[in-house]
Amino acid sequence: MNSRATDKLEDKSDRKPSGQKEQNGTTPQKVEDPDEVKVLEIDCRTLLPKGRQYREVGFESRQVIDIDLLRLVIEYRAQIFKNRQGTRFVASFPKGVNLWP
Repeated sequence: MNSRATDKLEDKSDRKPSGQKEQNGTTPQKVEDPDEVKVLEIDCRTLLPKGRQYREVGFESRQVIDIDLLRLVIEYRAQIFKNRQGTRFVASFPKGVNLWP
């Protein structure tokens, strides 16, 4: 055995491989009503052997779950009034809407 293989054997731990403690892993389940369905058709000219007859018997399906992150920018415009003396009166912004630096 060369030294690299021996080093790898020595690096092994007695610990069992695991994820987070007390967490059960899950496999995503298929959804009943997908947002989009793409039908993949067989190219009969190239995939099926010639000289035989075939009939469609159904579909095999697989689902891909993508998480779309949506950027939503809401601009608040506070109405401003000014009196004859030049004093400005600005509508209040909602709590948590702060001025950018």
